[in-house]
Amino acid sequence: MANLRDRTHRLSISCRVCASAITILLSHNIGVAGGVESRDWRAIKDLYLQVHSKADYEWIVTPSHVDLGHCGSGFAIGPNDQVLAEELGFTGEDAAKITLLAHELAFAEAALGKSPYPVRLWRRIVDNIEISRREWEGESVFEYAIPDPNTQTVEVTGSLVYELDRLINREVEEAGLSPLPILSSSDECGGGNVPVYIKTEPDGARVWYSSDFGRMRCELRGIASDDVVACGSWFEITGEFPKLAGIVHLQAKWPNGDLSISRREVVPEATFVLRR
Repeated sequence: MANLRDRTHRLSISCRVCASAITILLSHNIGVAGGVESRDWRAIKDLYLQVHSKADYEWIVTPSHVDLGHCGSGFAIGPNDQVLAEELGFTGEDAAKITLLAHELAFAEAALGKSPYPVRLWRRIVDNIEISRREWEGESVFEYAIPDPNTQTVEVTGSLVYELDRLINREVEEAGLSPLPILSSSDECGGGNVPVYIKTEPDGARVWYSSDFGRMRCELRGIASDDVVACGSWFEITGEFPKLAGIVHLQAKWPNGDLSISRREVVPEATFVLRR
């Protein structure tokens, strides 16, 4: 990947959702942080793309629709998932925001890859997407900058799925293809985190939890996925009734070093007993 040190790209953008053309920073000028050479935000997207492409989400593609966006808690990013962005030089809120958008784009690209949509119809659209950054009332705002292959204008938008649906289905019509499954985004996120009861037998063990997504991310980076320190996707549980959601991995460690790791599905009022 090309060295992006001390390089920025600026583009005067014709934007239908803005009052006038604006100039927006398209690549974060991040220099070097923590001894890690600067790289494009696409390094974050590419990592998440590997995770989503590897996972088996049967509900993503059905005969009637392709789900390009979903908040599914089994793979939702957690508080420490911006660690790669921080290693690449993004800091604070910027690291969290760029991670979220890169994750969303990776999920959409993985869904398209599993769909019946011909790659030639969507590849150039997805490959040209940028994440734009601007200042608004003292805070940084990150949005998608999506070029239209036909008009060369750039739509700055917070709705990735809407723009992909518009541009890709135009390609489908121009190619004279039969209608394909609807490109959609699921708004159903369930009831959120719910309290569960966690007990260890015998007592006295420390307990951590992680998501499927977080563990896969560590595996792909060559980090031991069950190492609660190195992986960065494990969070210690300090009370008996933590609020969790989706599919979680639970790890219990007793004072003598004994370890127990299990995978559980969270349901309301669940009781998880972790045995040595």
